[in-house]
Amino acid sequence: MSEQIKELINRNQKWAESKKATDPDYFKNIAKGQKPKFIWIGCSDSRLPLEIITQSNIGEIFVLRNIANQVHTTDLSVLSVLEYAINHLHVKQIVICGNYVCGGVHASIKNNNDSVVDHWLQDLNEIYLSNKFQLNDKPSKERENLLAELNVKKQVCNLAATNIVQKA
Repeated sequence: MSEQIKELINRNQKWAESKKATDPDYFKNIAKGQKPKFIWIGCSDSRLPLEIITQSNIGEIFVLRNIANQVHTTDLSVLSVLEYAINHLHVKQIVICGNYVCGGVHASIKNNNDSVVDHWLQDLNEIYLSNKFQLNDKPSKERENLLAELNVKKQVCNLAATNIVQKA
């Protein structure tokens, strides 16, 4: 086992101990079930720790993360998260959260169509191509930020097109 994995396990143990020290029934209480208020569809970016940036507690948000917060309407992972959260957990609100300085957005602009990531970002690349003239008039950072915003709008449309959301 690597030293990094050992350190991760050690930090997890310390976290669990601190939770028990504050509330001896903490783990018993969260084991009773979850009642999230939101589905969060966000980026896998490791710089976006959801519970920290939203000041949320465990169990408040049902989370789906992937590169560039994509909602592919044929992706079983996306659809199963939506179905479970809406039909079983009775979640009523969905947040699609994009971010600036997104590696997925950056990669979509440089799309080479030769990797799994490029395939995953195809929808984002199409957004870029259909807005190329507007985007290319902007400096690099501003172009990527605008593309991140356009991406969120497109993913909202994709989300609204799913049968699961339409039936909810």
